[in-house]
Amino acid sequence: MATNNSNHQPSLSSQSSHTSLNCNNSEHLHTPYYRNNQKVTHKQHAPLDGEVTMPFAPSVELPNGNTAIPQHYLRFEHTLASIQHIISQIGLLPLTPIFADSDNGGCYIQVGIIGKENYDKNSAALPKKIVYGRKWRIEPSTPTSEIIQTAFLAVKKIWEHELREFFLLKEENSGKTSAVFSCHHDLPLMANNRDLIEDERTAPQTTWTESDLIQALTHASLKSHPFIITDILVRQHNIIVDVALAPSTKNKTACDGLSRFNHFNATLVLTSFNPSEGLYALMDALIAYSDKIIEETFSYQDFVRFSRGNHPKNIAALSIASRPYAKHLQDDTFASTFQQLNYETDSCRVPSIGEGVLAEKNRHIISLVDNLTGHLPNGFAGE
Repeated sequence: MATNNSNHQPSLSSQSSHTSLNCNNSEHLHTPYYRNNQKVTHKQHAPLDGEVTMPFAPSVELPNGNTAIPQHYLRFEHTLASIQHIISQIGLLPLTPIFADSDNGGCYIQVGIIGKENYDKNSAALPKKIVYGRKWRIEPSTPTSEIIQTAFLAVKKIWEHELREFFLLKEENSGKTSAVFSCHHDLPLMANNRDLIEDERTAPQTTWTESDLIQALTHASLKSHPFIITDILVRQHNIIVDVALAPSTKNKTACDGLSRFNHFNATLVLTSFNPSEGLYALMDALIAYSDKIIEETFSYQDFVRFSRGNHPKNIAALSIASRPYAKHLQDDTFASTFQQLNYETDSCRVPSIGEGVLAEKNRHIISLVDNLTGHLPNGFAGE
């Protein structure tokens, strides 16, 4: 059971003074230096609103000469105002506003999406509407980077939600279409009637043919846009299927959410001609396509953090340069503060084991591991 060491908590007010910082003045000019015969000015990045430097925390000097106090040497005391400021520095995303708000449960991020009604056949004649995704809770101790990453994930998931509603499959018996991969299927209903859904993991081995796969993929569409198979290559250990999105069969202008898929094409790598495998692979390819658009669009302070144009070796080098732990933790005073504050941050995230069936299930999972370290759930020990 986690213990509360609040009696030994370093006093931020007594060991480091801080005031509310103006985020617009977060860069302070420093000593100039020269690179490629051009004068470059060092910058020292100060904490933003909602960020407090740990007592005795050192700064790090980066390869470009800038200095900064990295996030692992900060404590976070975010408020709605500081969260809103962070979100305001995320670049505009078409038809996808990002909100920061609060309710009785605390602060949260919520993403809206603007478009046509997906389930109304006459939606083309209707005005656009805005709908909202789930609330993504933000605790005061959440690091600034994680707030930005939460917004990034929220955008990806609301786009994926829409995409799953766009994907339609024609059901042969009724001739009707269904958003087969949408998030609105009744899962308890499915679980209680699983005999109606063939489980191909346990079904007898079936010999699928190329025509079975082609029929399944051509019965799928993205709204009124059918998929076409441009090539199939059968190899020794897999099957390569090239798929593209065709123009609308209804001669309508692509709806707002579909315009980004105008040039969609993908290569599916399958292990068989199983139609189920092909349909899931096609849905996976669409999600990956959507995610990559967001990765190349989502920006913070005009920096496209998740772009694949950011070379991983450079990210790794910057991360290593900002983490000289061996050097900094030689300072016993800072090392003690660093470890204590990290412990307290982790302890604040510990849930209670609770009671009932779920508690017993989690208790069983945890009990299977001998000599488990970390913060055990509150109420776990002592039985």
